[in-house]
Amino acid sequence: MERESTQSRWAINPRRALALLRITLGLLLLGAFLENYQKGLYTAETYAGYIESLITRGATPDFWKGALQTLAEHAATVAPLQAVLELSLGGLLFLGLLTRLAAGTTFLLLSARWLSEWGIASVGEMAFPMIVALLLAFSNAGHWAGLDGVLSRRRPTLTFG
Repeated sequence: MERESTQSRWAINPRRALALLRITLGLLLLGAFLENYQKGLYTAETYAGYIESLITRGATPDFWKGALQTLAEHAATVAPLQAVLELSLGGLLFLGLLTRLAAGTTFLLLSARWLSEWGIASVGEMAFPMIVALLLAFSNAGHWAGLDGVLSRRRPTLTFG
């Protein structure tokens, strides 16, 4: 019996790596939801105050300040929607369900947050999760250790993330 080479024994399976990135990004979003919930950021008053602070403290591009102002004005509606969005995207990515859609939406959400925190947050803080979300949006990361794989095996004619 031939011994397996050290190099191949320690090689990383790309499907496992994508699944790990997917699960990690999902946990990151779920953690952000819990942190924001504990801070009370999903109430209209606190959310509006946070958005106003982004407008005044940071170097947010002018074209984006108008969008942020609209969010602050409609905080009673937007704050709970953001809570649902963060919780849903985190759960979908963690479970590997509708992965491409969830990852693409996560990329857009993180891009919007990056623009909103321009001049406050470091580039690296947002860049890595954004790159991971974009990578997952164009891969089949939900097929390995995810519900997308289970559903695609049961219904091969349907396309799942």
